[in-house]
Amino acid sequence: MLQFFVGHDSQLWSLAATLNMEWEVPLVELSSLATLPGSMLRFDLDTTANTVTVRYLYPVFNTSTGELHEGVVKMVAADGSNTLSLDAFKALVAAGIDERCVQTS
Repeated sequence: MLQFFVGHDSQLWSLAATLNMEWEVPLVELSSLATLPGSMLRFDLDTTANTVTVRYLYPVFNTSTGELHEGVVKMVAADGSNTLSLDAFKALVAAGIDERCVQTS
């Protein structure tokens, strides 16, 4: 299983726009797409099912365990789910790339 992590609010928001998704943080009265300190998007590739699952993770600082909690991710292309096919994921990413901004050499 391949995983990668993305941080900083501007990159998280850019990925949200590219993938047409939002997330919510349970028990916190914040707007969707809140980027809490230490939060991240986690992308899990399931090579058996050919799917990508996106998770929004964030630490809770009033505990000493360092445990990450999970928000609720909803992707429009996945009918509100946080999992979609690898082909659909690739198509969303490709559609969101401005080739003028890609360095090829």
